[in-house]
Amino acid sequence: MEDTHVSDSISSEPIERQNTPLIGSKHRILLLGATGVGKSSFIARTARCDAKIGHSMVSCTTHCAPYDVSESGSIFTLIDTPGFNDTTKDNMEILRTITDYLDTCSEYPLTGIIYLHRITDTRVCGADFLNLQMLKALAGRRFYSRVVVMSTMWDTIPNEELDQACQRREAALKNSEKYWRDMIGSGCEYFRFRGDQESGLQILRHFLSSQSHEPPAIIVQLNERRPFEKTDAGYILVEDRRRREHARLKELEEARDEEAMSLRLYHQNHAYAASGYPRGGTYVQDADRNAHYNGHQLYRELIEWAAKLWDKGKILGQLMG
Repeated sequence: MEDTHVSDSISSEPIERQNTPLIGSKHRILLLGATGVGKSSFIARTARCDAKIGHSMVSCTTHCAPYDVSESGSIFTLIDTPGFNDTTKDNMEILRTITDYLDTCSEYPLTGIIYLHRITDTRVCGADFLNLQMLKALAGRRFYSRVVVMSTMWDTIPNEELDQACQRREAALKNSEKYWRDMIGSGCEYFRFRGDQESGLQILRHFLSSQSHEPPAIIVQLNERRPFEKTDAGYILVEDRRRREHARLKELEEARDEEAMSLRLYHQNHAYAASGYPRGGTYVQDADRNAHYNGHQLYRELIEWAAKLWDKGKILGQLMG
């Protein structure tokens, strides 16, 4: 059987761990990751259940959904969650959904977190990076020893060349402070999920050695009566929303400037048409029927018309008239 755990070469200070297996216990594992990384697929293949699996970037998971898996005499409850930057819910609403669920299940504290990432992605996009930031903020450094970073989609790689590319990408992610290096250096483990039940169960068995009852950072901060938006995770979402609103405002300003330019060119066209622009009144009528005439296309037509007038020696008279 192939070992899907991948050791890393990152040197770090020793992490104190208690390795007595918690046989016969209950474990709650939170699954985090962007929409489409394979959370529901991991549950379906590991638990052999009918977790709803999506095949697009539209999320099928809109709330926290628990699924039980029996392994090594213990019960693992895998908690499926919607990804941040979800297609159907606001990010802050998703964070509240997750924390509310954890609060209602306080009888069995959270054992660990599995963070999923598609190894086939050629780059870490904005949604992936936001979800990684949220993982780090939700867990906190003291909880990293109970976090597993798990790469998915290894079973979909069609040839050796792409497999080698994915291995290089994997190494880059593990050794980058921007991505996984700081977590791995603080006790986080890394696994590959090969798409089969045994690969998933091996990852779950990793949590049997954990006896720490330290809650994740988000729970500690909320228990301190910190306002939701002032928690580390809440602050990230507030800043992300501010950046997106600023970008949207900039887009609107650019669109307004482009519309103003198009309008100026539109009126210039009417003036040129009145003084002999080809198609004359017909074009003016066409333009009146199409208020959103493309300014760039109109600009090119005007340049071509000016060149023809220049060739005929008429351009000076047009400009002065």
